[in-house]
Amino acid sequence: MKPGGYEDAVFRLVALRESQTATLLGKALDEISVQLDIAVRDELATAETPTPIERASGSKPIEGLKEALARAADRPLGTPLPPKDLVLIYRATQRLVARVGRERTADARSKRLQVGDYLGSLQKRKIGPGPLHAAQLCVKVLGRLGIREGAVEPLIRYLAAERDPIRAARAGVALCLLGGLPAEEAVLRGADRFGRNSPFWRQVSPYLGRTGVETSLSEESARGYRTRGQILAAKGNHADARRDFERALELDPEDALTWLAYGSALERLKEVDAALEAYQRSGEKDPTLALAWNNRVSIRVARGEIQEALREVSHAIELRPDLGLAWANRATIKEMLRDFEGALADASQAILLQPDLVEAWRTRGSARRELGQLASALADYDQALRLDETSAESLSQRGLVHQALGDHDKALADFTRAIEVDPTSANAWANRGQLHLRRGDLDGALSDTEQALEIDERSTAAWSNRATIETALGLHKQALASATRATEIDPRSPEAWGTLGIAHSSVGRKLKAIEAFSKAIELDPKQALSWANRGLARFSVRQIRGALTDFEKALQLDPKLPQAYKGRADIFAAAGMLERALADLNRTVALEPKSTIPLRSRAFLLRRMKRYAEAAADLTRAIEMNPDDGTNWYFRARVRELEGKNKEALADFGEGLKRNPNYLNGWGNRGLLRKRLGDYEGAVKDFTRVIQLRPRLLVGYMSRGEAYAALEEHEKAVVDFSKATKLQPRNPTAWRERGKSRRALGRLKGALKDLGQALGLAAGDGEASYERALVHEAQGNLDGARADLKRALATPQQGATYVEAARAKLKALSER
Repeated sequence: MKPGGYEDAVFRLVALRESQTATLLGKALDEISVQLDIAVRDELATAETPTPIERASGSKPIEGLKEALARAADRPLGTPLPPKDLVLIYRATQRLVARVGRERTADARSKRLQVGDYLGSLQKRKIGPGPLHAAQLCVKVLGRLGIREGAVEPLIRYLAAERDPIRAARAGVALCLLGGLPAEEAVLRGADRFGRNSPFWRQVSPYLGRTGVETSLSEESARGYRTRGQILAAKGNHADARRDFERALELDPEDALTWLAYGSALERLKEVDAALEAYQRSGEKDPTLALAWNNRVSIRVARGEIQEALREVSHAIELRPDLGLAWANRATIKEMLRDFEGALADASQAILLQPDLVEAWRTRGSARRELGQLASALADYDQALRLDETSAESLSQRGLVHQALGDHDKALADFTRAIEVDPTSANAWANRGQLHLRRGDLDGALSDTEQALEIDERSTAAWSNRATIETALGLHKQALASATRATEIDPRSPEAWGTLGIAHSSVGRKLKAIEAFSKAIELDPKQALSWANRGLARFSVRQIRGALTDFEKALQLDPKLPQAYKGRADIFAAAGMLERALADLNRTVALEPKSTIPLRSRAFLLRRMKRYAEAAADLTRAIEMNPDDGTNWYFRARVRELEGKNKEALADFGEGLKRNPNYLNGWGNRGLLRKRLGDYEGAVKDFTRVIQLRPRLLVGYMSRGEAYAALEEHEKAVVDFSKATKLQPRNPTAWRERGKSRRALGRLKGALKDLGQALGLAAGDGEASYERALVHEAQGNLDGARADLKRALATPQQGATYVEAARAKLKALSER
């Protein structure tokens, strides 16, 4: 079947919402059910006569089995068999399972062979996968059609014939969706056959409440009340279930199983203290009842009593080493304690004992993901979803693996499907929000994160997401509060502490950031990113040796971590070790081939090394990758200036400013280039834009004033220089330049005052002395002029253009 073909077929058939559709599908399902039943009966018939090995161990023929199977063949599918026939068929089944067990390898024998696994595999082998796929299609469509007539009876017959608990579960769900007493009775018979701890019951029980049937009391006894309580609990009616369990305990207070069920109902009703007491009583009544210890785990964990939970679940395993659920629970606890190797071992044992345990596959997948075994983790999540395709948690966790593998499309599909399956899954919303963050979609990230927090205000992942979003938006104080909240909710989360470190860094609290990253490292020493981030924080406070050590450690843990190479490159560059810095930036570029940031960083270093052509080439690549980022055009313009390619530099400035018309530095630097090239009118326009963007920026007024002065528009120049003196009254250059323009306008008194102010602030300003000499000369004060000219020649500024003019002027005045 082509990809998506199954769902497409379901969609098309469900659209034919007619009774005839249900009837035809029901008939097709009946044909497959007969094949399934025959496959089992034929195999069971082979168990009548013992093999030589069995005979040697004392086994005898199963008398009456052939007749029992014949009666089973004659009865309508789904009709209960007489107890005597059931006993014979059970003996035959156990004999077949034992035979298969003897044929297995030693390793395989250590795993308990489940009857459902054996018979389900037998049916698949006998009739082939094609009819089974067709059966599952019929089951799914019949459940979705919502038409009882022609659907319920075939589904009941299929459920009776099916021996695989997973395939049977889908029929059970369909029956619950259709509802009615026959449907509910069939589902409960399935639960009795597969067991209340089977994948069949785990998948079907959440849907049992949809049958619309009022559960009746089978008998006025402790057993009767307990049975009804268990059915009510499966339907989600825990309050009435509790009353039935309490009545059962009145009639038989020594029944450990009732105490166990009672504890479960109390736990669902959030009466956790009473639930813990009930589990305690269950264990007292039957000290060998491992579930009494195992069921306490979730309460202990919720209370933060992790070590106590570990102790109790370990005791459950001591009592029942074959209890897969207890191994799975201990794996989960070890994962919480970040003992991923231990979690992997326990989850593997749980799978060995109970291959259909979804939680075990999911926990092993999580442990493998944390250990970097991504391909194996993906396989585990795939298996978990084969067992329960509607598990939002499994979908969400698999999405994280796809994300780690860089397949963001598959990750997004998994997170979205998890949300569709369970819109109340805060983890799914938070994980999708994190993916949006990685893709740069802040709006999508914020929307999903807020939804996660609305569902669960104690979601550590969501608070961490929000902190990251707020940092990106420049809301640094809010980010700090959100990150702090994440660490308060889960002080054991290294990710939360890492986010807090970034938040502290964003507000300049580098020492606090170092503390937070150190805590993250303490909780998870294998988290390479925390080492790299701490290195960046240490570098910013000049803890160079510690920063270098952190970057080296990060690269030991993850030789492909670009942040660590970038940080180490900064250290080498600061130390003047430019070739080593370049080598690290080369690795950064190779590791992030789709990012323009590493290219830009390398271009900066190459510019510093005066390798302008290579720097320009990197920026050209960055522009090709993201032509809408105006900063890349701007930086290439600066490099082309240094190459002497002024025409190309002006073109790049223009392209950059088209894309980012509010980029202050772009306007300012183009204005400076235009001024240097003698395009003073163009420079005036650029500096005017600078002033519009930043009205209180001194350099805007000074640069425009100089351009006006070059155009001999001194009135306008005086206005700009006057604004500069108000913005920065102790800036000697502003006073000097206004003095020059006032002199050009013939305002000698004002010019003299301005130039005096400039020299009062900077006595060594030779240009101001020269300009004041010209004012003195114009006023007829030749002695004052000669004195200022001598001062100007005594303090010449580097690159001064007035020196020769000052010498000539002094010579001329001396001759007068």
